[in-house]
Amino acid sequence: MLNKLTVAQEVRNRLHAEAQVRSDTKRRERNAPRRDDLARAAYYALLLAYREALGLENERNAGRIRRSVLGKLEMAGFDVEATAAIFDDHAGSADRDLDAWIAARKIAKGKAAAQSAAE
Repeated sequence: MLNKLTVAQEVRNRLHAEAQVRSDTKRRERNAPRRDDLARAAYYALLLAYREALGLENERNAGRIRRSVLGKLEMAGFDVEATAAIFDDHAGSADRDLDAWIAARKIAKGKAAAQSAAE
């Protein structure tokens, strides 16, 4: 019975891997973002909105954004003080980090285009 279960798992894993390759190929052909890309863009947008609220001296909105993020990470089991320090550090460098991420994406896209042209 154990061998049959193992074979079934192997088949399921292989089919999943094949489906993932097809999905990734379609996504790349459409130049669509991955979930990680969406999450990173949303995080930068959130950090920039937080900084904007601070710059407008809108402590209420800034505090609500910060508390929301820290609260969700605390619920996920992260240390509140460590999370707050990292959030504040990221907020301070969000514009530079966003620019660096966009530049890296453009470089990667250029390399992929060059590789496709060479094939």
